[in-house]
Amino acid sequence: MKLTKTITLIFLCFIQFTLIGQNSFFKKADSFFQKNIKNGLVDYREIHIAPSELDTLILEINNFDISVFSDNEKLAFYINCYNLHVIKKVIEHYPISSPMDIPNFFESDIILISGKKMSLNKLENNIIRPQFNDARIHFALVCGALGCPPLMSGAYFPKNVQALLAERTRMALQNSSFLQYKEGKLILSQIFNWYKVDFGENSSSIIQFINQHSQKKLPTNLQISYNNYDWSLNTQK
Repeated sequence: MKLTKTITLIFLCFIQFTLIGQNSFFKKADSFFQKNIKNGLVDYREIHIAPSELDTLILEINNFDISVFSDNEKLAFYINCYNLHVIKKVIEHYPISSPMDIPNFFESDIILISGKKMSLNKLENNIIRPQFNDARIHFALVCGALGCPPLMSGAYFPKNVQALLAERTRMALQNSSFLQYKEGKLILSQIFNWYKVDFGENSSSIIQFINQHSQKKLPTNLQISYNNYDWSLNTQK
């Protein structure tokens, strides 16, 4: 009986310790994003001059045991991880004019998430997309280019991640870089093309997704074309 109580106490202490560390991480990430992101653009120059805050966050990402996290905790954690690691990779090669200036920017297995080595592509395509099956994440994951959604000036928290995904999706669909509808023509970001399987396999399914998350409703029989993706670095001037 005593042994059972001891084990239970240890387990509860572990959970409490994990939650404290988790909350600390989200607050630190929130402070970092608020300080270094303005109008969706990153102050890479200042981060490069003083990278210690970013380095601390990257170290914490590797040390977390996320097996005890809820779905919303994992989702918020992964989105922040992706966006922080993109910034970290840019900083390691700064100054650059595009993430495409870095060889294998998305493919090289050099990031660590909870002790597991992976690439940005694996984090997105092998973990986030299949685990959560939510196309809205494409408006939260920011790849370091102007063609990506604007980076939010704050972190995603477990308590607000769903609301923020809805908000960021609505904002993207109001942005002419993501959606243009005029003279009966619909021009979308390449994101809708690259991730068709997430938005729907055909044009009507993609439009249904847009109508679900936008105030303006589009006819479902429109022909879709896709704009050129802007790979310029999302940096503050």
